Amino acid sequence: MEIENLSLRIDEAPLNELITKRLPKGTNLQELKVVMEEGEVSLEGKYFAVMFPIKFKVLLHVHLEGNNISVAFKDFKIQGMPAALFKNMLIEFITEQTEGIEGIIAQEKGILIVPEAMMKKEGIKMGGNLQKIECLKGAVRIIAGT
Repeated sequence: MEIENLSLRIDEAPLNELITKRLPKGTNLQELKVVMEEGEVSLEGKYFAVMFPIKFKVLLHVHLEGNNISVAFKDFKIQGMPAALFKNMLIEFITEQTEGIEGIIAQEKGILIVPEAMMKKEGIKMGGNLQKIECLKGAVRIIAGT
């Protein structure tokens, strides 16, 4: 089997359900959700500090890097703690949560998704290249082809 042309739509709601299911109990990051708007994606939630929750929002730059999808941190909005400290904690959290998932690589700048590695694990050859990624309201569309 070989996929030659593909338009894949990733909707916000099922992605957030997956995040909720995978979120470990007892973590300081809670109520995580991905929000997809026209031209923009963000990660929002609450960081539970010692006595009270702190809302945060991380703007993400979703773009193609060759045949891979880069989800790079663009801007951090959090009150009550330095953004650099929160960024380091978030990177550590993402690294722990994505460890062992084929085709997802946590990096200092964000996440790199390698579709070819994900598909290879399932025995599917990717015959084309990623051509475009679109951020829509409530979804992201990935277009690939030969």
